[in-house]
Parts: sequence; C-alpha cells; structure tokens
Amino acid sequence: MANGPEARRFARRAGRRAIFAPGVSTRALRLRARLSVQDDCGVTSIEYALLAALIAVVISGTVAVFGLSVNNLFLQIVGAF
Repeated sequence: MANGPEARRFARRAGRRAIFAPGVSTRALRLRARLSVQDDCGVTSIEYALLAALIAVVISGTVAVFGLSVNNLFLQIVGAF
C-alpha cells in the first residue's frame, strides 16, 4: 500500500521523489512530507520583532544621550528672538 497513488501524492506535495520501501506506512510518508516542507513565517516575524526592538533601543538611547543638549539648543534659539 505504500507504493500506491496516495503515497505518490504526498511525495509530490513535499517536492521530492519518494523512495518507496516495503513496510513503510502511508502515515510515515505523510509525516515525512509534512516535515520536509519548510515554513519560514515564524522565523521572519521573529526577525522583524528583533529589528524593531533594536531600533527602539537605539532611539531611546539617542534621546537619553542627546536630549538635554538639543533641548538647551532650542531654548537658546527661542531666547535669541
């Protein structure tokens, strides 16, 4: 039964040629087909979240370091008028 059309369908879904061995159940072929297809959605969202966190840390660090000096500069400009 492992060499039947159902096993070939699962092999095509995985994008690979299946090596049919006697005694391999269709359930095992389904599992192998499901595991061989990569899903990168979670990885990409984690990368975007880390990038957003890094940008937020850089912005808050910049404001903490240069915030008072920029504020004093604007106060000097306002005081000149």
